[in-house]
Order: sequence, then C-alpha cells, then structure tokens
Amino acid sequence: MNKQYALDLLNTGNYYSNKDLQYNEKLGYRLSKSELAEFLDIKDQFVNEGLDIFKKLDLVSFNSKHIFYVETEYLKSLLEEYSGILDYDFKINQSTFLTRNMNEMVASKILSEIEGTMAIENVNTTHKRISEVLKMNNPTEANDIIVKNMFEALKYIVYEKPEFNKENLYHVYNLLSANSPAEDSKLKEGQ
Repeated sequence: MNKQYALDLLNTGNYYSNKDLQYNEKLGYRLSKSELAEFLDIKDQFVNEGLDIFKKLDLVSFNSKHIFYVETEYLKSLLEEYSGILDYDFKINQSTFLTRNMNEMVASKILSEIEGTMAIENVNTTHKRISEVLKMNNPTEANDIIVKNMFEALKYIVYEKPEFNKENLYHVYNLLSANSPAEDSKLKEGQ
C-alpha cells in the first residue's frame, strides 16, 4: 500500500473502523489482513511525522499507541457549526449549556452506572425503574435494595472522595450490603 492511498483513505471525512476496512465492500475498500497491518503502520508513521492534518492527543489507548484524529474539512465545518450553536445558546441564556444542565447530566451518568452494573449481574432494568426505586423509602425487593445501596455507595464516593484504604472499602461494602437478605453472611469488620 502506498502512502498516498493511505492518506486519501484517512482524509475522506469519514471514520472507518478496522472491521469496516476489512469487511465492508460498500465503502469501496476491502483490505486484507496484511494490507490492514500495513495501513495501520503507515497511519502511525503519519502521526509520528507530524503532518498538519494529524492531531495527536496526550492520551494513549489500551494498546499503548497514541490517540489522534484527522482534521478534515468536514470535521472543521462540524466544529465551526457546533461552536456557533454553543455561542448562540450562551448569548441567549447567559450561561453555558453545561452549567445549566450539569445536574441532569450527572444524574444520567449515575443512573447509567447503576444500570450497567445491574446488567453485569444479569438484572435488566431501566433509568426509569432506577429513578422510581431511588424515590422509595424502604424497598423490599432484593434488586431494588441493591439499586438503592449502589446509589448510596456512589454518593459516598462522589461527595466524600474517600481515601483508598481498608476502612473506607469496608464502609463502601457496608453501604452496598445494607438491608441485604443475607445479613448472616456479611463480612465482619477487619475481615
């Protein structure tokens, strides 16, 4: 694969995953395993060479390679459009969108965290159901108790920002296991 072909592929204004590049003939590209490896190497070369359109971020990915984006004309136009929308919103409301909606955004993230953890435990739930449970004083269903306890533990972690130590982990454990039906199987302090 030559560098110009790789550059043209990166500069289309679209983001293609490795899977797209290997298996999606509709895109007009179908790279073999070796071509994909070569493409990824060339892409890294572009970033390391410091070409203007490649913007390297001060982050690393799970495989320790750098993270970057390609500043295409399409991306530039999107950024201008979004900036204009946010600027207009600020002029009308005299505050930023983030400032006005922070509580809802944090609440949504907390609900998502609880929902995701429940999914790991094979308990299907929704933001709406979690919100209903959080309004309950003394839930009696096991899953509802777990939801309520998770919320209390998250509140403790977010607001108290406790130091990571044995005592605070035990406190989080107690928050998570409060009112649990298996009271007799709980860990005792110091265990």
